[in-house]
Amino acid sequence: MLTGSKKLLCRACGSDRLVYLWDCAEFPNGLLEQVGLSNLSPGQLYRCQDCGLGQRLPCLTADQLKQVYATAPGGAMDYELAKNAGWSRSKTLLLEYFQNQESISVLDVGCNEGKFLDNLPTHWHKFGIEGGIQPAKSAGAKGVNVIADRLQDIDSKWHHCFDVVTMFDVFEHLINPLEGIKQAEYLLKPGGVLLISTGDMDAWTWRWFKGNHWYLQTPLHWSFATRQFFDYVEKKLPLKVKSVYQIPHQLGSSREVWDERVKAAYYECWQRGGFWRLPQRAIFSIPQYSHLKHLTSVPWTMKLSDHFLVLCLKPIFGNSIF
Repeated sequence: MLTGSKKLLCRACGSDRLVYLWDCAEFPNGLLEQVGLSNLSPGQLYRCQDCGLGQRLPCLTADQLKQVYATAPGGAMDYELAKNAGWSRSKTLLLEYFQNQESISVLDVGCNEGKFLDNLPTHWHKFGIEGGIQPAKSAGAKGVNVIADRLQDIDSKWHHCFDVVTMFDVFEHLINPLEGIKQAEYLLKPGGVLLISTGDMDAWTWRWFKGNHWYLQTPLHWSFATRQFFDYVEKKLPLKVKSVYQIPHQLGSSREVWDERVKAAYYECWQRGGFWRLPQRAIFSIPQYSHLKHLTSVPWTMKLSDHFLVLCLKPIFGNSIF
């Protein structure tokens, strides 16, 4: 079921300069069965020295992924806009950027049930790409025009049609994110905006958790972004990275963020053992954190700032906007 080769090559740039980082932790009990991949190995995480892409190996083929996503249930992205950091920041940015324009066309790649688009101004034109049959139906019911199952399957008639293309939590699902971003660039009008939110593999939580990071606990996460990778994107594609915003996956109160930091510290100290058992014991000796002694699985610290939102602009050739 899995693909692999004796000589490991980067899925984005083709380089053979892949550096092994860590073995990935086992997936949570029952999660593989939910996506129909009971025999999937968690694999190993590598980083390309040439383009900076983090990638899990081995991985599924594109056809296998299409089959998995087609059967995805609804409700997987059951967030409120005010709690989703990528959606919330992106809406603010788009309203500021297009404040004096009326007719704006937005394509949300991996739109799921269309909840982000549903929160944009009603007079904007809303389009989506969604491979899940049930989520696509829900998006359509919200007035979203779903034009393709996958980014690579979109008809060329849609090239240069959109003022905005968004990719929220899509990057990590792509076998070759560079190719995915290239396809998104084709769809933008000159001067258009591309917004990408995904995990930031350079964040401190990755250095702390290593192969135990919660983002590796999702079986369908294959690719992981870095600032170096987006520098590479600028060199290879007609896009300009205009802004990078450090964000969490979900917004939380200062108390919630602090509690997740403590939980992260406790779990990894427990995992490392030896000297690290001292700070572990100190943490659960605090009454409000005594319950952490029952923590035996990777904490999903979704309110810590281990994501980023990248804003790219497509140049207007012959009349630079930069």
